[in-house]
Amino acid sequence: MKIGFMNYAVRVGMLVFWIAVLMSLLYVPTLWHNIQTDKTIYVATWPLVLDPRIIEAFEQESGIKVQIAYFERSEELFAKIKATGGRGYDIIFPSDYTVKLMIQEDLLLPLDKSRLTFWADLDERLLSNYFDPKNNYSIPFFWGIFGIGVNKKYFAEQPPKSWLLLFDRAYSNLPMLMTDQAREAVLVAARYLYGSVDALRDPSAQEAVKQLLMQQKDRVSLYSTERVDDVLASENCVIAFGLGSDVMRAHIHNEAISFIIPDEGSFLIIDSIALTKHARQDLVYQFINYLYRPEVMQHHVYTYAMCSPLKSNSHRTVCSDADFARLAFLTDVISEEKFNKIWIDLLAH
Repeated sequence: MKIGFMNYAVRVGMLVFWIAVLMSLLYVPTLWHNIQTDKTIYVATWPLVLDPRIIEAFEQESGIKVQIAYFERSEELFAKIKATGGRGYDIIFPSDYTVKLMIQEDLLLPLDKSRLTFWADLDERLLSNYFDPKNNYSIPFFWGIFGIGVNKKYFAEQPPKSWLLLFDRAYSNLPMLMTDQAREAVLVAARYLYGSVDALRDPSAQEAVKQLLMQQKDRVSLYSTERVDDVLASENCVIAFGLGSDVMRAHIHNEAISFIIPDEGSFLIIDSIALTKHARQDLVYQFINYLYRPEVMQHHVYTYAMCSPLKSNSHRTVCSDADFARLAFLTDVISEEKFNKIWIDLLAH
């Protein structure tokens, strides 16, 4: 009995230890933020958004130190900011639907637009959208269009500008990359089947979308959102669903790669800049205004092949007003649980 009790105590002690380690890792930015008294700001952003050389130039010019933390998923950023209340971070780069969640959870600081020098130069199409109708909390930074990357070497004729490329068995001999994100996959399949994602509100449409994705599964060589450019450029896949920026980076290395915005319409995503409730406002606006300088923005646009939010900048991913009018956001037409259920059923099939 004594030995059994000791074994139990050891196991409990080990469990408590590892919980403490995990919690300390979660709150390291908070603790570090609290002990810093110098001119330092803390930024949480996506990879391939901010060039370290630009950050270094800002530090030298302003005397402000910028500490960068990276996240790979919107869900990761939301969970971290919600768990800490934003402590440990000043500036974050949430995607559109994440902005809406953070506003609902009261995690963001209202913007002082009088301190933003570039507001009049922002593309009006990126303002006043569903996730922040008055842009009280978010500034559009980079935006992107979802579409299809194709390697034209493998097509006898010009590929159709259609989601057919992803779902029609006429192209089943061409290896394909598909997104591994439930929301993206379900909404794209609904757009293909019904011409509108609103059809998903009908349970029968949800089942039809699931069946379509199951039929597509045999064609998919890889489910991923992080290797689109590499997979296309290396010709491991001939067709790939992804953002125009990923496809354009592939095009730089392989001129046969082309980006298609389907005629049926597609989706866009806006990555915004937002401030946490604990942002050091005396410092953050200097950094934000620096990022929106036309020459700094243009550098990032050409480095990472993203679309610029500034009217004065050109960008690589061409999108006419007619194309833009056919774009929709990846919104919650159905609940997150229903998105995930369709995806889990697909993976289990």
